[in-house]
Amino acid sequence: MRPTEDDRLATDDHSDLAWGARALDELTSFSAELADFVRGMADPLTRFDGYGERFAAALTRIRAGEGQWVAGVNVPRCQAVWMKFREDLLSTLGIARGAGQEGR
Repeated sequence: MRPTEDDRLATDDHSDLAWGARALDELTSFSAELADFVRGMADPLTRFDGYGERFAAALTRIRAGEGQWVAGVNVPRCQAVWMKFREDLLSTLGIARGAGQEGR
């Protein structure tokens, strides 16, 4: 996604290389944070083991020019890994999806 003045949900056409580089930097930073977070959880809760590695593997594919690994279908893309992790974490904590999002 690449928000514009007229459409905050506009699709990124990938023509702005600086925008893409910033997005990739953010994904890279997030990947490191996710790996650290999951590492601390994986010992007592083994089902969390692997989320960091799967996200990093998708990020490696993105860096190799395979854009479908950002949000494509039928691949364990960054977005899919994040959503599975999020659902697993919410379930573990006993939090219903969407809880606390009233008024957004």
